[in-house]
Amino acid sequence: MKVAMFSPALSGGWYELELARALAEGGTNVVLHTGPQAFRLRGGDDAPGWLAPYFGHRTQMRSYAPGPLRPLWRAARLAGYPLALARFVRAARRAHVVHVQFLSLPRLDVVALRGLAGRRPLVTTVHNFLPHDRAPDHPATRAHLALYRASTALIVHAEATRAALTGLGIPDDRITTIPFGAYPHVPMPPAPTDPLTILFFGEWRANKGFDVLLAAGDRLAAGGVRFRVLAVLRGDGPRVPMRPWLAIQTGYLAEEALPRLFAQSSVIALPYRVIDQSGVAILAHTLGRPVVASDVGGLGDLVRASGAGLLVPPGDVQALAHALGTMLDDPERAEQMGAAGRRYAQTALGWDAIAEQTLSVYERATRS
Repeated sequence: MKVAMFSPALSGGWYELELARALAEGGTNVVLHTGPQAFRLRGGDDAPGWLAPYFGHRTQMRSYAPGPLRPLWRAARLAGYPLALARFVRAARRAHVVHVQFLSLPRLDVVALRGLAGRRPLVTTVHNFLPHDRAPDHPATRAHLALYRASTALIVHAEATRAALTGLGIPDDRITTIPFGAYPHVPMPPAPTDPLTILFFGEWRANKGFDVLLAAGDRLAAGGVRFRVLAVLRGDGPRVPMRPWLAIQTGYLAEEALPRLFAQSSVIALPYRVIDQSGVAILAHTLGRPVVASDVGGLGDLVRASGAGLLVPPGDVQALAHALGTMLDDPERAEQMGAAGRRYAQTALGWDAIAEQTLSVYERATRS
């Protein structure tokens, strides 16, 4: 079976790379159509047969780099996108299945993908039911909803996402729940160097709840709790008044720095307001670190299944502060939870099984 996988910016990072690799090693003729971000993650400039990194091949990485030329590189990347999209469409017409991971220019992408849907089965992985921080009537939101309706089959990581899709009128038998896989390539960090450090890691967006964590930290500090919050943030956000217990690092974090970052941390805070599933939570499980997380989307399901942390209602500052304090006060329990998460990642979140389940979706889609 020949599969054209679509993720122009490699927005899911290692998720797409691991899935494409596992499918290819299992005998599927898959090609991941993406950009040179793949080279940075893989740590070299080699391109295996299942990787076609031509989207923004000269502009993607330059458009991420800070500096006065960044707007020009972003404009150049945008200008070259239609040609790259046309190249993908040509390749997709020769495939048996088209598998969409993430969109880069939703309105333009969906026009091309809906055109392909009439020729080839279209499988879409719904990593996030709606684009982050977008209103229901935003053009990007409408484009995603149109893509879901046009898809032959949909893959989700959480039952909450499945429920949202069936709420659109999409038949349940078109939806398959497949877990978000672990990160086997990231080396296991040593035991935490500081048992009192809380890590917050990810993009700086409203749905991530960083402000909730700050308020919870203020409560902990007022109660005399000894701790530190290390926040590693990507993107632009509001200016945050600094606290004695807060350290902020901004900008891109290389994959090779992850073990060192997690080695500094004893617990991972995930105070999300809205989420379908969290790659940071999966990474924490993979690296044996316990989490304190909001009970939202698939995040709550993951933590309940793994036993790798504590759950709190989203946006509840008091509950978050209490759970973090509980974790900091009992490092032995925290270590046991982290070990449970590690075992869960190694068993339930393996890529060979995920690839087999994904291939089954492709086979059903070609028969429908």
